[in-house]
Amino acid sequence: MVKIPSLQNKNFVFLSEIIGLPVYDQKTQKKIGKVHDLSATTKEIYPRITGMLVHDGKKYYFPWSKIASIEYNVVVVKDIEESDIKEFNPTDCDILLKETFWDKQIVNISGSNLVRVNDIQLLRENANLWVAHVDIGFRGLLRRLGWEEVFCSVSEWLFAYKIVDNLISWKFVHPIGADASCPPMKLQLSHEKLSEIHPVDLAEILLDIGVNERTTIFRSMNNVTAAKTLQELPRKTQIEMLEALEKERVVNILSEMPVDETVDLLSEISDKAQHSILANMKKEKAAEIRNLLTHSEKIAGALMNTDFLAVPMGWTVEQTLSFVKENSKTAENIYYIYVKDDKESLVGAMTIRQLFQNEPARPIAEIMKKRLTKVRIDTDRKKVAVLFVKYNFNVLPVVDKQNKLKGIITIKDALEAAYPEIKEDAEVK
Repeated sequence: MVKIPSLQNKNFVFLSEIIGLPVYDQKTQKKIGKVHDLSATTKEIYPRITGMLVHDGKKYYFPWSKIASIEYNVVVVKDIEESDIKEFNPTDCDILLKETFWDKQIVNISGSNLVRVNDIQLLRENANLWVAHVDIGFRGLLRRLGWEEVFCSVSEWLFAYKIVDNLISWKFVHPIGADASCPPMKLQLSHEKLSEIHPVDLAEILLDIGVNERTTIFRSMNNVTAAKTLQELPRKTQIEMLEALEKERVVNILSEMPVDETVDLLSEISDKAQHSILANMKKEKAAEIRNLLTHSEKIAGALMNTDFLAVPMGWTVEQTLSFVKENSKTAENIYYIYVKDDKESLVGAMTIRQLFQNEPARPIAEIMKKRLTKVRIDTDRKKVAVLFVKYNFNVLPVVDKQNKLKGIITIKDALEAAYPEIKEDAEVK
């Protein structure tokens, strides 16, 4: 069992308290070298220490089973044969703690930000050590430099200020550059943790780090999280992310995005790349996107989203609610349910609230709002923005010359598109 008398009655030990300790052979009593690093396996949710890297001019590796004790500031190894002294040959799931984490950035899932690792706290359980926390505080840095005791004592004596550890549980940590293939359980946990962060925060994290680390984290996201995060990134970074992925993954991510957002993104890439992506999408969605790509970016048709809900005028409240329940995941906005006649013309709209306030058997034609404000596909985008501001709309339907419903525009999309032009006009005046 590993014993550390300097930490008697404590279950935790810091990596910095082990690094640099002299290592002796239990049998010969000869010094072998100094502790250079500890290895751990990521096959488990909390990495378990699997061995020790010892340095004496060269680096040698001893599996954890060879560590007899860590006591009196000395590491003792046992049953060492000449054949046991070998170099470290990691598997895909092995990491070196000092090399991997000290002074490196990690994503703090609980705080949705990037932090620097100053030390690692290990949990002692019988003969095993496990990675329990990462230390991102100033005290961790002082400990590594050997100044912890003096500096903390002076701070408390002179300023009555106690420097405390700032620890983050490993379960809230996602290492940048972690091997996404190892293991499935860890990857699944990472997906769940990343999906808990708001897409805006995730986008900010990605922009704060280098291209390689950014790509690694983006690859580890599931398709839904990746799609939501991609929408919050600048266009240049969006394209950069997609170019780093396989075609199949790009298609899967774009398929999770609203159609209008996908159109905006695809309009920035080459025709050849567009064709390649659309050729691998579902035919119906690909056709919608191709149609929207043909519209001028200055008209309503380029702003609209084809993910909406519309039902026949002859339906009842019960039929409509059942339809909404089945299709709510595919529609970007279900505040309104639109109503079409036999010729596919837009004749009305209703809210979810109206549906719940009426009897299931009641025809929707009796409760729908018939006088609607709508825009044509070729309506100028500035006029669309004015309508939103003037009447405080959340969403507007878009129709063609025959009054057939073609899509919807949200206030967010309308104002974002019109803002540069409105700002330019204001500056000229």
